[in-house]
Amino acid sequence: MPDFFPPSHPSHTSYAIHSIAEEWPTEMHGQYGLVHQRFTLLGVGRTATPRQAVSYRSALVAPGGWIQLGEVDPRQPSAGGPAMNDMWSIIRATFSAICSTHDFAHGMAEWLVEEGFEDVREEAFEIGLSPRCKDPAVGKRSIDVMLQSWEAMMNAGESEYLYILGCKYC
Repeated sequence: MPDFFPPSHPSHTSYAIHSIAEEWPTEMHGQYGLVHQRFTLLGVGRTATPRQAVSYRSALVAPGGWIQLGEVDPRQPSAGGPAMNDMWSIIRATFSAICSTHDFAHGMAEWLVEEGFEDVREEAFEIGLSPRCKDPAVGKRSIDVMLQSWEAMMNAGESEYLYILGCKYC
């Protein structure tokens, strides 16, 4: 994994490998004005729960700071035919097999309130894929990305729904 790190970087930047299914080092707690996470919670597997991973991330936020969580919500697709509905069934089953649940995205706002965050907002964004995308070039790329994601479905999750949470910690 260190191969993913850039060979040079500013002196105020550092890189480390850390499992999201584990607590972060105490010296990192309360140190960050913004903590951002996207498409990550499926990676906890059965080592921790998605709820625990959010708690671990929450500990990193400085007083007055913000946390953003973006996750897949495969509970119910908004569009698509029988093949897409079958695909969503496979995604839900895979999520449940990997981390015992497929519906953690809609619980994140409540978890953040439980962690002491205020001004918690939840917004759902549908990402238009393939023919539903207004830009044909982006639509083509979305097909390629989705095919790669579906190929890797046994190891991770990907879909066309994204839940974004933004909230302020006081």
